Amino acid sequence: GKRTPTIIPLNPTKKSSNGSVCEDEEDDCFSDSFEAELLALKKNPREKMRFNDEDVAILDEWFEKNPYPDRKERKEIGKILMVPSKNIRIWFQNKRVKSKEHGKLLSKTTKKDSKKKLAS
Repeated sequence: GKRTPTIIPLNPTKKSSNGSVCEDEEDDCFSDSFEAELLALKKNPREKMRFNDEDVAILDEWFEKNPYPDRKERKEIGKILMVPSKNIRIWFQNKRVKSKEHGKLLSKTTKKDSKKKLAS
């Protein structure tokens, strides 16, 4: 009779110790269902993510404030733009490379560092 094809995922997911699904260990364990739902809505997860002009304007604004957002900030931006924080992380990585290529210096100072400088 007919055989059912075996479906092999393109990027196998790992289970973390707390049972949430992790795409990669550095980032994005889907503890909240928000990002999981976003990914489920995506037709082809391997397809290149494109940001529209309004999204880029928002991302640029955040980049001016801090070119090195932490996981919490990336999740916040992701919720604003309705995009998984993994895509936000990649956008910031690419933007930093482009900025360096154009000779712009990026400061890796955090909010705490800038407060210390103001105090002294």
